[in-house]
Amino acid sequence: MYVVLEKYYLINPTIIPDGYNVERYVSNYAYIISLPNNDVSVLKNQEVYATRAKFSFSYLNDWYNIDHPILNDEMSKDSFSIKYINKFSNENSFNILDNKFTIKIKRDIRAINEFNKGASAKMDYYIEVISNNYEVKSVREFYEISQWFMKLIDFLTQSKKRFSYIKFYLEDENNKFQSKSLDNGDYDYKYPIYYGRFIFRQLDEQAQEFKYNSLRLSYIKEDLETIICNWFKYKEKLKPVIDLYTQNYIPTLDIESILVKQTEMMERLYDNFFNSARETQNCDDSNLDNTILEIKDYLDKNNIEISIKEEITRRLVNDKKNRPTLREKLTVILENIPDQLKNIFYLVDKNWKNDSNFEKNFANRLKDTRNYNTHGPGNNKNKSRLKAFKELNNANAVLEYIIYYHVIHQLGITDDKLLNYPFLRRKIH
Repeated sequence: MYVVLEKYYLINPTIIPDGYNVERYVSNYAYIISLPNNDVSVLKNQEVYATRAKFSFSYLNDWYNIDHPILNDEMSKDSFSIKYINKFSNENSFNILDNKFTIKIKRDIRAINEFNKGASAKMDYYIEVISNNYEVKSVREFYEISQWFMKLIDFLTQSKKRFSYIKFYLEDENNKFQSKSLDNGDYDYKYPIYYGRFIFRQLDEQAQEFKYNSLRLSYIKEDLETIICNWFKYKEKLKPVIDLYTQNYIPTLDIESILVKQTEMMERLYDNFFNSARETQNCDDSNLDNTILEIKDYLDKNNIEISIKEEITRRLVNDKKNRPTLREKLTVILENIPDQLKNIFYLVDKNWKNDSNFEKNFANRLKDTRNYNTHGPGNNKNKSRLKAFKELNNANAVLEYIIYYHVIHQLGITDDKLLNYPFLRRKIH
């Protein structure tokens, strides 16, 4: 067994306790590696590579709620048998990242017959990531794929998990785990070129309890390929949003900071998915044009300097059309949700349906709250910000549902299915 450190540095000079030289290092990446042939040269002066990885995380066995064991038809109080079905595990396969990798959601079932205990079955749940055609990849690529996949399950279920393990294998067609029966009754065993597992700290990052009404595999089984493929396809667009979502799990964050981050998440959603959309206008274009003409007329009558007048006119006509404000971005995100989901606005204002400008007014309050808590108080600025704890708490709850809807909607899930996901359904029904 060997320990490999990457991007490490010495934090303690050599110490000599009890006659042994000891040095302490900090490392960004560390692996324990087994070399079946003890050929250390494969690790020298190069990265650690792999062609396959498998990982598991807390509550994976609870999330995997399909293909349950069933009782066989013939049973009595004296005897019965249980049938184990593993159809989904054996058949599912999802190509990602331009078909460079394949992800499989696995459940291995093993029959065990122990002396003095008899027969039983053991189930092992894990996710497998394979580089297609045994193409050699850095283990860091496998680690990033594993992290991003687990963040998908975190977001779908609205819970926080942690890795149980991450293992990796460098294999080819001939060098992989396999056994062959020999004529003399023995077995010929073959192994990967090397294999190992990540070393990481998670003791201070406790997983949340997986709730009984959390979204499980059965809800999304039919759409899983679409969800996974789009989750990786749009990674660069979704990552800023999901990173902020993850940061909101920091237990020391105050309620204002959480709301600021959620407002930033909505802005990122607009920038990456709605950047050509505009808010709904209650006035028609002719009224808007007439107002602009009145402003121009005012500038002409008051002998405003030509260069200033031209700059104001340019901003009126062009700049504002091409560069929406934060308030406008937030309004678009608030407006573009189904009517059923808009019922959550009652948390902000019980009479919201009577306000034709509710989305704009609420967006303005979010904008003022964000600016106040980001830049500090200003003279006569941010007057409509949310102040009371109840206002802030309710606004946070509303944004959680809206952000959840938009992220999953971008993964290709239609409203009729998405609004029945447990996290949203319990709010709109």
